[in-house]
Amino acid sequence: MNLDWYTSASADDQNHDQETDLDQIGSPGGASWASVCPDGEPGRKPWIWVIYDRWLDVDEAPDPELARGEADNDDEAKAAVAGWVQAAVSPRLEAIRAALQAQNISYGELGELQNLAPFITPGDTELLEAAGVPEFPEQEAESNDQHR
Repeated sequence: MNLDWYTSASADDQNHDQETDLDQIGSPGGASWASVCPDGEPGRKPWIWVIYDRWLDVDEAPDPELARGEADNDDEAKAAVAGWVQAAVSPRLEAIRAALQAQNISYGELGELQNLAPFITPGDTELLEAAGVPEFPEQEAESNDQHR
C-alpha cells in the first residue's frame, strides 16, 4: 500500500517530519493524518510514527493520538503506518463486500470503495471490479492510446 507522504510544514534542516493525509482515503479507523519523524537528530534511531484523529494542535486535550510506535528508519515507520491503515480499512472493505453480495450496495458505498481501491488485496476481483479497477491496466492504457 502506498500512502502519499509529504514534508511537514514544521520541517526544516534539523526537523525531517513527514505527514500523510488520511482524510483523503476516508479516515480509516477514525484517523485523520499520520506523521513520521526521527526522535532527536536526523539519521538517528528511533523514528517515531503517530496516527492522529484530527487536524488540530497536537498539544490540545484530549490527546488526538490513535496509535504511536517506533521504528529503525523512516521506511519502517511509514510501513508501520501503512499496516495500521490496512488493518483499519479491512473491516470496512468486508462490510462493503457484504453489501455488494447482498445486492444492496449504495452509490455512496461504491464511491467509498473507489477511494479504498489502493487497499484492496491484488487478486480480489470481486472488490476490484466493483471499485472500477481495470483487470489489465496496461492493456487498457494501450487501448486508450490507440483510440486517440
